Amino acid sequence: MKIIIKYFVILLIILLTVYMLIKIFFHIQYENDINKKIKTIPDFEFFEILVERNFSNKHLKEGVPVLFIYLNTECEFCVDETQIISENIEGFRNCQILMVSIEKPEILISYAEQYRLFDFDNLFILYDKDLKFEQIFGDSPFPSSFIFGKRGELIKIFKGKAKINELLKYVNE
Repeated sequence: MKIIIKYFVILLIILLTVYMLIKIFFHIQYENDINKKIKTIPDFEFFEILVERNFSNKHLKEGVPVLFIYLNTECEFCVDETQIISENIEGFRNCQILMVSIEKPEILISYAEQYRLFDFDNLFILYDKDLKFEQIFGDSPFPSSFIFGKRGELIKIFKGKAKINELLKYVNE
């Protein structure tokens, strides 16, 4: 009986190890696929809440850096980052800022009004109603920032709160 238990434990350890290796392999493959997809601004379509229309990469100005910020209005770090960007908007004048959230438009409208985000013509509040952001950009904590250069090439990714001087440095390259 002890031999059967011993072999069972060994078999269980081997199976768990194989399972973990497979999970790691597929996760690495997933990350590589996402990284290939976002080397340049990927195709996307979200709902722009201010003008109530779909907003896609076709609406972006050419030759202008783009800053995607994935946020949640209840996230303390997202609120801090939004407030800092709002207070330093002049430094972001030469880029387009796309704030994307999965929250309902009425919540986003209230949030945008609180931080006067509708006052800035280069800042767009987008509703990810179909939960596509993470399919396009990969697993992203709140906040996550993706900066693309003038030619649409990925310059920098911040997972978590980004410092204002870092954001300004990369959007103004």
